[in-house]
Amino acid sequence: MRQELIEASKAFDNPQAFLLGAQWMENYLNPLPTDNIVINSSDFTVSFEGRKLFLPKKEFELLRYLHTHSGRIVTREELLERVWNNEFIGDRTVDVHIRKLRSKINIAPIRTIKSVGYIWDKNI
Repeated sequence: MRQELIEASKAFDNPQAFLLGAQWMENYLNPLPTDNIVINSSDFTVSFEGRKLFLPKKEFELLRYLHTHSGRIVTREELLERVWNNEFIGDRTVDVHIRKLRSKINIAPIRTIKSVGYIWDKNI
């Protein structure tokens, strides 16, 4: 199927954008299961049933922290303290990193609790 997508992308002005869109659609239509997640700290990878994803360091640390504290609400302040070590960053940094994680791996269990924080909810 990958070769078919590459061939189809040649008809577009921006083949790279076409392939990225196709990859996003694949992830959206086939979400990764979260009940058997494997988090590997040595190479910053996350695996779901044999599918491996390499994440940037902060995204990986954010995912690991939320997963480790699954089932409870984690506030933005706690994430800034524990994941970013209270480094000065923009107001929306946590939100942006959550959005990036969701777009990359389509993890439904990261749920936003409005005006409070986030929760890794396996029941979603």
